[in-house]
Order: sequence, then C-alpha cells, then structure tokens
Amino acid sequence: MAQVHKPSPKNVPRRKWIGFGGGKQQWRGVLLADGFEQACLGATEVQPGRPALAVYDAEKCIDLLRQQGMTYPEAYEYFSFNVVESWVGEGTPVFLWRATDETTHSR
Repeated sequence: MAQVHKPSPKNVPRRKWIGFGGGKQQWRGVLLADGFEQACLGATEVQPGRPALAVYDAEKCIDLLRQQGMTYPEAYEYFSFNVVESWVGEGTPVFLWRATDETTHSR
C-alpha cells in the first residue's frame, strides 16, 4: 500500500523535499499542481519503476480557491472539472478527500 509522507519542515520549500526511507531527495518526476502548494500533503511511495505521485488535500485546495473570491459551489465545480479531471500523464497528482466518522462508519 502506498504511504503518504508528512509535510516538509517549515524551513525547506515543499517543492524541494520528499523523504523516502528516512532520506531526502528532489521531487524528480513528481508532477505538482501549480497554485496548490499549501495543500500538498506529500507524495506516495510506490513500487520501483513507477512514478511517485504528489498528494493534495482536496478540501484545502477548495479553500485556496475560495480565498481567490469563489463561493464554495464555484470552487468545488472549478476544482472538480479543471483540476481533478485534468490528466497530465502517469504522474498526475492525487487529491485526497479525508475520511470522517460519518464516512467510515456508514458501511
């Protein structure tokens, strides 16, 4: 199962770090969603030969759009159609919707 790494230390820009196995290396090959840096949670750790994927907090992405003057419905629609549905290849970022007690206990 893929693992998500915790956000970077405050003194290192998120675009310049990612830790695998306790080490740090550049985000080589990781595609990032421009304008959503504050919503980046980290990256997946995957099998050899597969690209790591940047992972973003979907609600935080919508909050960032709302800070630009959109209403929640406008931001949600924009995010859904222009960000999530944008396929930029095998390394397309992942957008995480956090589970809540309601979603995890409804099964």
